[in-house]
Formats: sequence, C-alpha cells, structure tokens
Amino acid sequence: MTNQIYAQSPFPVWALPPKMRAAVEEATLVTQAPPALAASSALAAASLAVQTKFDVKRLSGLVSPCSLFFISFAESGERKTTLDQMFFDSFRQFEEAVSKAPNTETAEVTS
Repeated sequence: MTNQIYAQSPFPVWALPPKMRAAVEEATLVTQAPPALAASSALAAASLAVQTKFDVKRLSGLVSPCSLFFISFAESGERKTTLDQMFFDSFRQFEEAVSKAPNTETAEVTS
C-alpha cells in the first residue's frame, strides 16, 4: 500500500535547496527508501539545526522558534531508522561530545 502512494504522488525533490536535494537524492540511492521519507528526515534535521538561531514571526505578531514536526508513516523495512541515523548522526555526535566535556558553568555553581 505505501509504495502505491509514493508512485501516485512523487515528492517534489526538485523543490529542495540544492545541497539538501543532493543529500536526499544520495540517501534515496543508497538506502532505496522513498524520496519523501528521505526528504522528511533531511527537513527535520535542518529544522533542528536552526531552531535555536532563528524565529518565525507569524501574521498575528506571534513569534516562535523555526521548528518543524514530523510523523513518518511507513511500513517496516522502508528505512525510517536508517534515514534518521544518516541525517541526525552529526547531532548525536555533538550531544555525546558535549555530555562528556566538563561543564565549567555547572562546576562553578556547585562548588
């Protein structure tokens, strides 16, 4: 069923920024995952990368972080985890490095 949906309405990979499009195309080629699934992982990673740096001002004057929320529906074996690992590995490495580094601010407050 899932593959029929992708065949009927292909994701517009061409509309992504060039570097993101290249990453999505490569991820699709390597994993054989549907382009829409690869693009959702790429867009989620891009959102995470900028959400603390940029805000969005909406028409009503409300300001909020530049955040996107994704829910991926795909059958087992369609490479959801593989794609997330590809696009989020740098974030995990960063978090691991930060968690292992001594926190001088915390050390000063607690001593």
